[in-house]
Amino acid sequence: MKFRPGPQTIPQKSPPTRAPELPGVGKLVANATRAVVRHARAMVAGGAIKVAGEEANRRLAICQACPAFRPADERCGKCGCHLRWKTWLRAERCPDARW
Repeated sequence: MKFRPGPQTIPQKSPPTRAPELPGVGKLVANATRAVVRHARAMVAGGAIKVAGEEANRRLAICQACPAFRPADERCGKCGCHLRWKTWLRAERCPDARW
């Protein structure tokens, strides 16, 4: 008696997803300029610049679940920010108001 395998299921590859495009250079420069102003104001006011590690991790997890997240470079497709840095800064906000 010979063993004959039944039909095999071949896993289907999902189509590659494109990372969201970054904003143009003008918008990136404008966003960076506004961020510098926010942080300068926070420093003058004497407030804390960074959030606690738990808060930064919570923010980053929210970003990673967002459709605008770019996993290859860990940047936001809406504002273009580097999220490993942005999520640590108290004065920063999500452009979609997710955190």
